[in-house]
Amino acid sequence: MTALTRDELRTVLTDRTVYVRSLDASGIAPSAWLRSVTTLGIDDYPDRVAAIHPDDQRAYFDGFLRALHDPGATIEVPYRITAASGWTTERATFLVQFDNPDVRGVLIAVEPVGSEPAVVRPRELTTRTARADAPWAIFSIDATTATVSAQGDVVALLGRPADELVGGYLIDHVHPDDYEDLVALRLSLLRDPGGTRHIRARMVRADQREVWVEISLMNRLHGGGDGSIGSCGDVLIFVVDVSARKAREDALEVSNRQFRALAESVGVAVFRADARGRITFRNRRFDALVAGAAHAEQVQDLFWPDGRDATIRDLEAVMEDPSDEWELDFLTVDGQTTLRATWSASGEPRSAFRSYVGTIQDVTATLQLRVRAETDALTGLLNREAIEEHVRDALVDDPTGTLVLFVDLDGFKIVNDTYGHASGDIVLREVADRIRAAVRPTDAVGRIGGDEFVIVCRRPTPRGTAEASIVARISAALTATIRWDHTSWQPAASIGSARPLPGESAEQVLARADTAMFSSKRTRAGSR
Repeated sequence: MTALTRDELRTVLTDRTVYVRSLDASGIAPSAWLRSVTTLGIDDYPDRVAAIHPDDQRAYFDGFLRALHDPGATIEVPYRITAASGWTTERATFLVQFDNPDVRGVLIAVEPVGSEPAVVRPRELTTRTARADAPWAIFSIDATTATVSAQGDVVALLGRPADELVGGYLIDHVHPDDYEDLVALRLSLLRDPGGTRHIRARMVRADQREVWVEISLMNRLHGGGDGSIGSCGDVLIFVVDVSARKAREDALEVSNRQFRALAESVGVAVFRADARGRITFRNRRFDALVAGAAHAEQVQDLFWPDGRDATIRDLEAVMEDPSDEWELDFLTVDGQTTLRATWSASGEPRSAFRSYVGTIQDVTATLQLRVRAETDALTGLLNREAIEEHVRDALVDDPTGTLVLFVDLDGFKIVNDTYGHASGDIVLREVADRIRAAVRPTDAVGRIGGDEFVIVCRRPTPRGTAEASIVARISAALTATIRWDHTSWQPAASIGSARPLPGESAEQVLARADTAMFSSKRTRAGSR
């Protein structure tokens, strides 16, 4: 074991919080020099470990054990630990300095390295860090498996004083049903000098009460002077009571089984997903209903490839909504089926522990009926009721950024009178296609009757000249002669526009656009 000089120690200690621990991880009073050159941590080892993210606690403890096994090494371990706003990331540097008069223990220097965006609610923190009150102990056993030392909350853990366990065999206190597993684990460890092993098992207290524990073992046995293998040193064993955690896990498993049974009994597709959208459960109805569901790992994998990016953006926008329940329609991978996902969330937004549970139903037929109810049968545009609804929605969402245009064909009556209504229908369909092509895909286009059309534009560009620009595009689209069955007609249209005024209804805006159209028609007629 190499004692660092004070200059070397200063390099390690700069801008870090320092803890000094004994072999059993209990605190050691720091030297006067150490107090003068660094910031000292004040929390005890159990409290410190309890504040560390459950998934990182084992790595932290392994770092402590590796430092004890290899005193000359510098062991660094990153981990997550609770902070006021959630999880923050730290890095601990472990150095064994028992021979250093300024330390005389295991030096743990901690520095912050960043934070995670996940925010954990206080209730979740309490649940996940209940280990703070869990009894724990560190044991040392020799090559014969006899206990050499026992330190920590031994009485609270096993109901026996430490001196009663020294000289005996710790494995005698393991539950009979777990005995063989622990023996096999120890034999595996003995073949791995310096290695570590972990197991969850039951131990039996003096009062015969069973406790669930997590056991971490580190092989520090080494050869003696006669060249034998594993005859000197010890195996260090860390034992912590996880009975409370095991009870919560068992209760959660019961709850999960009940959820799965309920999900399979209902007649709809049910799914559960984690914070990243990974599907963690789906019932049989889900796989039967959703094309490609059997191979889908995430909800996003169900989306139609050609529209996947847009649907993901819709999904992200919906999930940014502060409410805890959402609904989203999406086209599946077959490009034909439309599904509606309805789901709710638990956990704070953007938390790593947030999860979702919901249902999926096929709404293809329903939407097709709605489309037919909102569509003009002749042209495929929106019908009068639907386009008026678009105007009403625009007045609610963005009245100052909405433009309504009214289009009326000039001289269309002569087509019906001369060539018949079938020819008139051909002309109206062609005009509808041209108007639709002349405006943006996000603009709503409808036919409100006869040869009259309405366009609803939200946030039209360029600003200030939008009306003239759109009118010019529509007029240009209608300049080409329409030809059919060896017959032709030269279309023309009168176009009026209106922007909503404060307090106006949809009907009033449409009426002003209609008036503007008639004014344009009179002007055009007077100029001929």
